[in-house]
Amino acid sequence: MVGWCSLSPYRPGRKALRTVAEISYYVHRDHRRRGVADAMLTHALNISTWLGFKNLMAILLDRNRASIQLLEKHGFRRRGYLPDIADFNGTICGQFIYGRRI
Repeated sequence: MVGWCSLSPYRPGRKALRTVAEISYYVHRDHRRRGVADAMLTHALNISTWLGFKNLMAILLDRNRASIQLLEKHGFRRRGYLPDIADFNGTICGQFIYGRRI
């Protein structure tokens, strides 16, 4: 598998958030920097309105510069920050919340 991408309803069951989805993606390390994530994100954006979503959000580690650049390239903007919340293999880091209205 080269990678995967998903759109998941954000807080299902909450009527006010029914048009919000969280986008998640992963690209195997042997296939990074080859346009795979860019293609997956483009496809997800293209089908998200067909699926009934009006807003997408992504939650990522603050040290993930590649994802930050990719999301910003596709019009996502930083909406929030949770400092020192994640323990990633013994390294404490924060999480950014990025969002985009479609």
